[in-house]
Amino acid sequence: MILSLNHIPICVVEAALEEADLLVAGAEIIHEGAINQCNTASDRPENTSGSDIEASAPASHGLDFTPEQHQALLALLQGSSHLQSHTTNQLTSQTNLGSATLKSNRKKLDSRSRKCINLGHKPGVKGHLLFDLYNKELFISRDVVFFESHFPYKHNLPLPSSSSHTTTHLDDLFDDVFLPNSVPNPTFNHSVDNGHTEHNSVDNGNTENNSHSIDFNSNETNHTTHCPTNETNHLPSINCEPIPVRRSHRQVHPPNYLKDYHCNLLHHPDSAMASSSSTCKYPISSSISYDSFSSPHKHYMLNLSANPKPTSYEHAICDENWRTAINTELQALVKTKTWDLVPLPSNKKAIGCRDHEEEGSGLKMKAMDAEQLREQAHIMVDFIADYYKTIETFPVLSQVQPGYLGKLLPDSAPTYPESLQHVLNDVQEKILPGVTHWQSPNYFAYFPANSSIAGFLGEMLSAALNIVGFSWITSPAATELETIVLDWLAKALLLPHHFFSTGQGGGVIQGTASEAVLVVLLAARDKILRTVGRSALPKLVTYGSDQTHSSLQKACQIGGLDPELCRLLKTDSSTNFALSPDVLSEAISNDIANGLIPFFLCANVGTTSSTAVDPLPALAKVTRTNNIWFHVDAAYAGSACICPEYRHFIDGVEEADSFNMNAHKWFLTNFDCSLLWVKERSALIQSLSTNPEFLKNKASEGNMVIDYKDWQIPLGRRFRSLKLWMVLRLYGLEGLQTHIKNHIAMAAYFEELVVQDTRFKVVAPRTFSLVCFRLLPPPNSEDNGNKLNHDLLDLVNSTGSVFITHTALSGEYVLRFVVGAPLTEVRHVKAAWQILQEKATALLESL
Repeated sequence: MILSLNHIPICVVEAALEEADLLVAGAEIIHEGAINQCNTASDRPENTSGSDIEASAPASHGLDFTPEQHQALLALLQGSSHLQSHTTNQLTSQTNLGSATLKSNRKKLDSRSRKCINLGHKPGVKGHLLFDLYNKELFISRDVVFFESHFPYKHNLPLPSSSSHTTTHLDDLFDDVFLPNSVPNPTFNHSVDNGHTEHNSVDNGNTENNSHSIDFNSNETNHTTHCPTNETNHLPSINCEPIPVRRSHRQVHPPNYLKDYHCNLLHHPDSAMASSSSTCKYPISSSISYDSFSSPHKHYMLNLSANPKPTSYEHAICDENWRTAINTELQALVKTKTWDLVPLPSNKKAIGCRDHEEEGSGLKMKAMDAEQLREQAHIMVDFIADYYKTIETFPVLSQVQPGYLGKLLPDSAPTYPESLQHVLNDVQEKILPGVTHWQSPNYFAYFPANSSIAGFLGEMLSAALNIVGFSWITSPAATELETIVLDWLAKALLLPHHFFSTGQGGGVIQGTASEAVLVVLLAARDKILRTVGRSALPKLVTYGSDQTHSSLQKACQIGGLDPELCRLLKTDSSTNFALSPDVLSEAISNDIANGLIPFFLCANVGTTSSTAVDPLPALAKVTRTNNIWFHVDAAYAGSACICPEYRHFIDGVEEADSFNMNAHKWFLTNFDCSLLWVKERSALIQSLSTNPEFLKNKASEGNMVIDYKDWQIPLGRRFRSLKLWMVLRLYGLEGLQTHIKNHIAMAAYFEELVVQDTRFKVVAPRTFSLVCFRLLPPPNSEDNGNKLNHDLLDLVNSTGSVFITHTALSGEYVLRFVVGAPLTEVRHVKAAWQILQEKATALLESL
């Protein structure tokens, strides 16, 4: 379809907006063309050079409009209400060279193109001369693309006859692009009489005004048009010959570096695949195909893709073709007497075979290479993600027998490197069967060892940096981040100011709570010995309850203390298995009377057996009176104390000399990460510091920095604070509080289920997310229930569907059910209780 205004066709185009200055110049309307609706490609053709927006029109090349050109352009412009102020004089003024600057700082989301009217070409200047209806600018651009699949190229229809009288909206003509939403749809109605007058009526014997107009509806596919004839004297005849489609003659070839590629999607223009992806602007099949290969080569490559190579004997034995081929090989070997097939000796095991290609595949792996790391890490991450996706399919508690792995692995390390995929196959088939899955949602044993996405990423980054941050100078960020993160958590736990790095004490990350107890016990030991003399070492006495973790006893052994002087004071249900201050006072008095020296107390917030909480304020008073180092072990329950409703459990910590909690238990931080705060860091440093010549440096010698090597047993230390920092940032305190509260709520739900079944009994009050319970023996049973509960535990864990553990409270065998795995949901708690009930029923019926 051609819109002709006094033989002056106009093209509608879209030109790209580039960050460049535009010179607004006069325009010369071409005498041959068509209205073309088109878009500007955001991707410039390869042979385009120079600026996409030309600003090269010299001042001497001003263009003069003829009256006919004024008439045609004005008629077009007056179709828009916001352009009706344009007059012939204003258009004439545009023939003079002027300048207008586009915003050079185009925002990311701003349009990269705009639709314009193509006014032709300016002599001596490359590019199209364009007029922007929206901004009322004339400019020159080479980055112009015509939509040849749209009107008028697609139809090539002639103009309507002069007798037709139709109205066209500008929005319809320009595809709803030229006008903003706030601009009304004006009527595009212009009458022209041979270019002599702006508005001229056509008289066909009637007084009605016949205008030269066009009726264009972009939503219709068929347009009824009529070629004008010479019946009217107002408009000359117009050539109705179809306008030839303008196409680029540039040949497009696939990149040479892709010519040898092959893919599984063959590109056939008439195929269903091609038709279904016709909307894709740059289909991969246009660049990559099998077309350059011979037919046998195509079949060969397709067979390689379709027939994966077996990775293990178990896979290969299922393939009939593989079995046939191997049998043929074996028969040939026997026939030629190359090998003798004999039974495997009882004291030997098969080592397996691998072909040369697989055996040497690992030779290409470098010690460290960025691209190889990227490739191999993707494989590993996929393997880990698949593991977590299918973790519920594994038995929670490993069902293998002792020594199983030695029968599956060779006696010595491989001589040649192997592929990562082969190693992961062995992990899947040989290692995972021997793994107890601590991250399983059905894991309810011991205490949790939380893993999380944030913790995993932090551990990955720490492994990538792989620093050994024993002193500040070895990696200042590692030391300072640890100090900052420990202060963050001290603030979240509302710890006293002397536990902050700005006071006399501070925080440090140890590997485990056992290490934390050890270092503070050594600091307390040396502190008291500096007062009473080192000869008093055999007289030093430590205290704790019979619920205190065994790490206290191990610390005493390492510290050279008499194991017999490690007092584990008895608790019972009358105090909910918490240490009684009266019992402690009595024990201290007796030891002093016997010439011994009390020096250390380990109190508990959340014991391992029953999560009992010792009365910290009362115990602190006893230790202060007797000059005893007061340590608070909150390895498990300390994480819960970031929740305001559980903070009261550590009331009295302000009187403590040290405090520790394990972030790797319940704080979504991967193992290992145990947090320790001390009231006086000098006590740790005096006990644990070493300063050989090769470690001396200006920062350390000037006491300007912290060297954490003097706060721990080993010299080297990992960048543990990085993963804790990422956990705090990626989850926030609110997310961590929600995580903990959710587990406590599920434990409370399980406790209700136990209470509702009269065959069971809750042995100790639930404080956090641990429930201690036991199955009651029948009334006339000679067993006190210990064997009964032991058998119940074995039956439940043998299913592989759930894993729980036990403890002993006041001589009774008690089952422990602790909720803490990140993936655990209420449905897992229900399923575990159902298994317990079923096994209990079967066990009681067998008695």
